[in-house]
Amino acid sequence: MDCKKMFELQKNIVPEIVSTLNERYNILKCIESNQPIGRRLLSTKLDKTERIIRTEIDKLKNMELINSISSGMILTDLGKNLLIELDDLMFDLKNIANLESKLKNKLKINEVFIVSGNTSIDEHGSTKFGRKAADIILKKIKNNDIVGIAGGTTMALIADHMKRNDNISNITIVPARGALNEELKLQANTVACNFAHKINANYKLLHIPDDLSENELQVVKENETIHEVFDYINNVNVLIFGLGNAHDMAIRRKANNDILNTIEKEKLVAETFGYFFNSKGEMKLQMNSVGIDLIKIENVENSIAVAVGKEKADVILAFSNFHKNFSLITDESTAREILNINI
Repeated sequence: MDCKKMFELQKNIVPEIVSTLNERYNILKCIESNQPIGRRLLSTKLDKTERIIRTEIDKLKNMELINSISSGMILTDLGKNLLIELDDLMFDLKNIANLESKLKNKLKINEVFIVSGNTSIDEHGSTKFGRKAADIILKKIKNNDIVGIAGGTTMALIADHMKRNDNISNITIVPARGALNEELKLQANTVACNFAHKINANYKLLHIPDDLSENELQVVKENETIHEVFDYINNVNVLIFGLGNAHDMAIRRKANNDILNTIEKEKLVAETFGYFFNSKGEMKLQMNSVGIDLIKIENVENSIAVAVGKEKADVILAFSNFHKNFSLITDESTAREILNINI
């Protein structure tokens, strides 16, 4: 009898095993993300009484899954290894695979990868999501690939969790767009550089703002170094990018009132790379943006969109109405929100 069948049998005989496992899993995940952490802070983060936390902590210590040091609790090596195994089990327990299939069928896109939980409110959700998304993306990269990655919070999170893979070589990472008016760590250049360092890849940087006009861009491209970077960008075969709310992204791009009024009038909901879409997936507005263009988005060999948050549900749906040849990485909460939208 395999492990999954054994667990199903145990659930039938001892139904409370699921809730107990889930509670201890959440405690271990919270310790992993915040270690060293004290008992009081742990109870606050998990919204549990200190009495409950104390009881579970004592049991986890007896199982040698955690240790207490002067600054708080940490995972033992046994605890770390167990969590890796538990991640897969918890994935199955929550029927994530079935959820992925349903969402893929609804969006009619290449692939859907769902990280369990709610990244927006789970205390250790961002760390888990970043690590899982990075693992998924790393498996998509092959020898000699040119990988384009956009900027922003989610892309920076993914880059932070990338790991070296000695089974792939001759990888080049490039920023998929120019610089927006945002924090340095969120710029596409910074994200691309960090991504490359983490996986031991080559990289090229694009030292120009994202909002150049077409005429300005043509002048800048006369520079040999910049021209070389654009050659790489034009040959990207793995594209990693986020999807944003149309109004929010217009603000980030310093849109004027005319553009903001157009977004409201046309009921635009989604944005990526300066292109704005309505709920039907029709591109109705374009702001200046250098790097990846609409044709490249539609034709890149391996396109991976990463978006989380219930507020992104209609954004993801709108983009999927424009384009089908991409894979989506999201979380459980966002996936369920999309499935609840009637189309």
